[in-house]
Amino acid sequence: MATLLGGLMWMGQLGFTSSLEPRERIRSLVLTKLDSCLEDLSLLAASPELQAAQIKYHEARRHYKAVQFFIEHFSSKTVKLYINGPLVPKHDEENGLTVREPNGFQQLEVLLFSGDSINLASIKEEVKWLKNQLSKQQGYFKTVRFTDAQIFDMVQLELYRMVSLNLTGFDATLTQVNVSEALHSLRSLREVLGGYEDAQPVIRLIDKAIRYMERQLSFAEFNRLDFITDHILPIHRSINAFRNQKGLAYTRLKHAVRLQENDLFSAKALNRRYFSMYYADTARLEEQAVLGRMLFFDPLLSGNGQRSCASCHKPNRAFAESLTSSSHFNPQLQVNRNAPVLQNAIFQRAFFYDGRAKNFEEQAFVVIHNPNEMHGDLAEVGAKLNQSPEYRELFKKAFGEKATQINGYGIQKALAEYQRSLVGMDSRFDQYLAGKRSALSSDEKNGANLFMGKALCATCHFFPVFNGTVPPFFDDSEYEIIGTPSTAKNTSVSSDSGRFAVTRLPMHLRSMKTPTVRNISKSAPYMHNGVYNTLDEVLTFYHKGGGQGLGYEVEGQTLPFDSLPLNQTEIKQLKAFLLCLDDKVVFQAPKRLPQFPGDHAWNQRLVGGVY
Repeated sequence: MATLLGGLMWMGQLGFTSSLEPRERIRSLVLTKLDSCLEDLSLLAASPELQAAQIKYHEARRHYKAVQFFIEHFSSKTVKLYINGPLVPKHDEENGLTVREPNGFQQLEVLLFSGDSINLASIKEEVKWLKNQLSKQQGYFKTVRFTDAQIFDMVQLELYRMVSLNLTGFDATLTQVNVSEALHSLRSLREVLGGYEDAQPVIRLIDKAIRYMERQLSFAEFNRLDFITDHILPIHRSINAFRNQKGLAYTRLKHAVRLQENDLFSAKALNRRYFSMYYADTARLEEQAVLGRMLFFDPLLSGNGQRSCASCHKPNRAFAESLTSSSHFNPQLQVNRNAPVLQNAIFQRAFFYDGRAKNFEEQAFVVIHNPNEMHGDLAEVGAKLNQSPEYRELFKKAFGEKATQINGYGIQKALAEYQRSLVGMDSRFDQYLAGKRSALSSDEKNGANLFMGKALCATCHFFPVFNGTVPPFFDDSEYEIIGTPSTAKNTSVSSDSGRFAVTRLPMHLRSMKTPTVRNISKSAPYMHNGVYNTLDEVLTFYHKGGGQGLGYEVEGQTLPFDSLPLNQTEIKQLKAFLLCLDDKVVFQAPKRLPQFPGDHAWNQRLVGGVY
């Protein structure tokens, strides 16, 4: 009875008119909640006392969270830049060198919860900015058109956002009220779906999830893994069943997540074409990947015919390597960084530690032409390969009869499609999500909850891919300044300028793209400079608070803590979880490479190169 009364009270707070059809009910919800949010922000700005202002902040946040599903769907970039983005300066790449300082709810959180006093001037300025942005959204939403299919997309994407961002502490790092805010979001989704006839099976599952959350509001203790497997996934599957029953087709928008897949957090639920620069090009992709596999292991792509892509990216190491830094084209030298994992690398928006390439095609061009790496030339490589009847046949199968000339485009595209095929995400952790509850030990399950909660790892390594590409839209990859040391003595920061070398923006000095922690046992040594040989050293580095926590100066460090309140048992459990993220699939090198006529010297080249 208490739950029923609570639900009725919630419906009354929304101000819904039952006679409205579902889409107009939803519009009414959005406009009403934005009204309340704006009113709370006005009262916040007018409050001279810190505690009263904090209360109004939380109320405004709850109203915002109730309609986050809608605002993020239509205005995700605006949210990131102006309304609820992370607490770091933002580089808007579409506008050149434009740098935007943090604005919105998270900046207000800092102003209100970082000390014992209140800076009225700064708070009023931030509130004025935020109200302006929300008012613009409100005006837009009064007339924006949307379909029932879009509504269900929004709801399912909000479920994804809830577990991959909100519950991890991504947008409430200081207050850590994430569970109560996610609860507010879930109650709102219940009302959204309540306007549709025959949606009761979904509603019952949402009610069950709400009751579960009401019993576990502690950020540190909330069992995220159980919540995902026992509540979020069943809700998602029930929504899919409802959509199929009602004939609510999935929208044809270019989503990164394939919502029609019941295993929402699996590899098959990620739309691989979304991460391709040739989104609409779906012809002969398997044949191109077959060709790309040969090219990846062929040293003819290098200037001296002795190095291949696989020289640094080893298939048995998830396509990483075991060196502190990669070998130079001159085998007596080394380059400044080591080769990162390529397995599952498709699910990101930038390549290289500094993000200087935006896709696999560009990455291939840069590496092949880099005099320190492959020291090759695509035009010359094409001329070489064109002398092989086997390669000509492979290119014909990959690109059709018109591909009479092997060229740089074909080489780059084939290499790219091969790398896009290097998807595992079949670890014991993935098996657990798929329903095999015996796949993880109790320590590994506790470690997963620590990773996605108290340890704050998932605020940068986002579930479920565990890299820095932000779900659920996967539109951009994040860069962090963590203070990686120059040596394992942990006394000074690495001199590598990171992304600064690409953008020349001071905010990017020593920032690096956040890599995946999947297959982490295969990718030692760790960090861009291979400074740590063991996972224990890495965990100690983070546990102490990065470079600043170790006691040396790191300008602009973006780690959101000085140190973590973890005990030795929790660190052990965290490590156990990381080690369960290894893919079971191991990609194999080809047994032979395409041959050339006669006794050509190139026929003696080694698969994967000499060094």
